[in-house]
Formats: sequence, structure tokens, C-alpha cells
Amino acid sequence: MSVPYRGLLPLLLVALVGCDSGEDSPPAGYTVAVTAEGLSGPLQVQNNRGNTLNIPANGHFRFTGRVQHGGAYDVTVLLPPAGQACGVQRGNGHAVADVVDVRVVCVPTGALLNDTGVDWCADATQNRLSCPVSGLPLQDAERGRDARATAGTLLKVGSGRAGFDFLKLRANGRPLVIQDVAWSETGSESAGSRWSCVRDNHTGLYWEVKNNDPASLHYHASTYTWYNTDPSSNGGTSGTAAGGTAAGGTCSVGTCDTQSFVAAVNAAGLCGFNDWRLPSPREAETIVDFGLSQPAIDTHFFPHVSSNQNPGSTPHIYYWTGMPQASYTNTALAMRMDFGNTHSLFSTVMAFHVRLVRSAP
Repeated sequence: MSVPYRGLLPLLLVALVGCDSGEDSPPAGYTVAVTAEGLSGPLQVQNNRGNTLNIPANGHFRFTGRVQHGGAYDVTVLLPPAGQACGVQRGNGHAVADVVDVRVVCVPTGALLNDTGVDWCADATQNRLSCPVSGLPLQDAERGRDARATAGTLLKVGSGRAGFDFLKLRANGRPLVIQDVAWSETGSESAGSRWSCVRDNHTGLYWEVKNNDPASLHYHASTYTWYNTDPSSNGGTSGTAAGGTAAGGTCSVGTCDTQSFVAAVNAAGLCGFNDWRLPSPREAETIVDFGLSQPAIDTHFFPHVSSNQNPGSTPHIYYWTGMPQASYTNTALAMRMDFGNTHSLFSTVMAFHVRLVRSAP
């Protein structure tokens, strides 16, 4: 009765020899997991712009799909919680093992102001002292976002000096993969050395970034007269259109007044948006860093800001806001970027710089 089984033995050996243990081959695919922090509500993220993951609360979650060995993964925020800005850290690469270190951080947005940026203390004779200063307690640097940033307890989506939280954006409006590289006129988005816009993750505002290309719509030395034909926001007078007898704006692209510049930027779809506008004085103050001066702004995020105080030469320190001075004909408010203070009673014929803003979506 054992003879038939003896005949099956060679076949069984062949089958065993033909099996591959898999030790020398990559697995069928790797999982991608996300750790979410700071959420106030449900969040949606995507991998490679297709595989959607619904995240109901803070914690560790995993996409259902898999990425093949060596395949690319690219995690992006599809829908943040209401009233929050979210950013992805370590969100892209090529999988050679299960991906477990992707982090999504969300923070509240829509604040009216940032903190001052003054993260140092002072006494009667000296600035930039370590805090606290004996006899002078509860200074500005010891409170608020700046103090929490100094203590290392402030949660940020992006980065920035003191309590500021900025994110550099590509021409398509998505964050740069590399965020910590300085601006270069010959740089690239892939190298992290050139960007088109900045998002303030605390206020939710998006800001135009200037460059040093005279042929660009966003050339930092271009100037514009203040002009607004909308009676609901111009204070009763339109200001000064470019090409008028007293107009003095200088730009190599388009028409050199503020209304024309806004229209041109929106037609071009800067960072994928077409709702850019002049900032209000309050909005312009949100990116002023009073811990710096000449200029009072972080040039790591906003390059090409001049400290030249002479408005008769370019570039200089004056930037138009969208607010007219209603009690005086054809005047408007402008921001000085050397020390960050707002000045009024500037004639709309003056040729000032412009940095456009848009509200959070």
C-alpha cells in the first residue's frame, strides 16, 4: 500500500524546490501612516492626490492603499478642520519600508494679529537682554506666542522667528517640500530656494513674495500710484490712475497703479488664486516683526525689502495699504517697513511699493 505514495515523493520535492521563500524579494507594498496633532475637528488628507484618508481626531492613522517598493508617496491636506491651518511634515519620498513618520500639524487660524516678535527683554538703557530682568517683570517677551516659542512649547505648522508661523508656497499654491533654505534668484522650488507666496498659519492670510527680476510682475522695485474706482472702499475719491498728468509709478509689466496691478496679479492667478487685494493697515501689521528693524520683517520669508527711507528713489520702505484717508481728498495710508509703523496723509500720486494679500479660503 506504500508504493503509490513513494511515486508522489519526487513531485513533492520538485514543488518544494520551486517555492520562493520571498526573503530576497521586496514585499508587495508598504503602508503609509499619518500622525495628526492639534485637530479641532475632522481632517481629510490624500496620498498621491488620490487615496483619501479621513482622520476624525488626533492620533495615528493609516491609508488603506499600499505603495510599491521604491514607489513615491506624497501626503497632502485635502480638507482641514474649519478655522484651522494644517501642514504636513516628512510627507513625501520613496517607500523602502512602511512609512510611519508622516506628521500633520493643525493650528487655529484667523487671528487678527501676530505677537510682536520681541522675544528679548530690556532695561532703562539696553535692549536684547535675557528675560527676566530684575525689577522689570512681565515684559512683552515673557507673554504670548513669542514667550511660548522661546520655551519650545508653541505648536507650529511651518516655521518663523519668535512666535511667527509661516509656510513658503510654490507657484501652484502648495507648500515647498524644503522649507529651510534661503532665497536665491537662481534657485528653484525643488531646491526650496525660490517661492511665490507665503501663508501665515496664525492669521490665515496669504502674502505675495517679491523677486529681483525687472521683467516680472512681482519685481520688488516696481512702484504704483494709489487708485481705486470702487466707491464702497475708496473714501469718495478714486485717487490717481497711471498715465495721468501727475502719475509717477514705475513698473515694466502692466499699468503702474494699484488697481491695475491687482487686476494683473489676479488675471495671472498668483499661487492659483484670483482674489488678491491691497491689505488693510491691520493686515499689513501682522507680518511686521518688531523684534527686527530696517527692515522690520523676516527677510528669510519675504526677500527684497529695502531699508531706504527716501521715497524719491527705489526701492524704498513705503508700501500702500488699501485704506484711503477719507477726511482728505486723494490721500491714503501706507506702511513703513523700516520700523513697521503706518503713516497717513500720503497723496495718491506718490509712487509706492505694493505687497498683495488674500484671506484664508
